[in-house]
Amino acid sequence: MSRPERPVPPPLEGDDRLITAVITAGFLVALIVLVIALLPVAFIFGPWIAAAVLALGLLLLFIVPVLVGTLAIMLGVIALVLVVTVGASVEP
Repeated sequence: MSRPERPVPPPLEGDDRLITAVITAGFLVALIVLVIALLPVAFIFGPWIAAAVLALGLLLLFIVPVLVGTLAIMLGVIALVLVVTVGASVEP
């Protein structure tokens, strides 16, 4: 006998800038740890990867709100176009 299926829960929502800031802060900590740990040794790839991701995270802190706003505008325009085109072609 099969189990009754539970309804799918709604997706979790969060502040995009906060999530990006927390991840960026984590890579800042990783960069500091790698630089301190590898200071006497030659730098290989670890600090450079952490530095690159840190730079991307800082860049995304400013880009994410713009992308979210642009996406909302684009979805609104697409919905409007669909309503106008589909609504005009459907006869009562």
